[in-house]
Amino acid sequence: TITREADETDAYRLKMSLSDSVTLTNYFDRDTYFITKSVIAIVMNGVSNETVIKQSEFKNFDGLVYPTATETFSAQFPGGPIKTVVKSIEMNIPVDERIFTMPAP
Repeated sequence: TITREADETDAYRLKMSLSDSVTLTNYFDRDTYFITKSVIAIVMNGVSNETVIKQSEFKNFDGLVYPTATETFSAQFPGGPIKTVVKSIEMNIPVDERIFTMPAP
């Protein structure tokens, strides 16, 4: 389905029923196919809750395109949306193998 969002951008909409109580709707940009918005609707104990995640400012990090700005809206967040900004992504960096060693009891 092609839908026009409130910000007047055209998007492909894909709605998935993950279970009887959870649906996920993703909105894909028509030019880039990036997910620009996700809507998660959950019914738990008879109470409905909807969370909206908007992603923007996609940047290329060594071949990985990632949204560097995210806003999450939900009635569960009375202070307003949660905003996340990604400044950098490092890939394939050396990792000290000792972090995988179990400590002695």
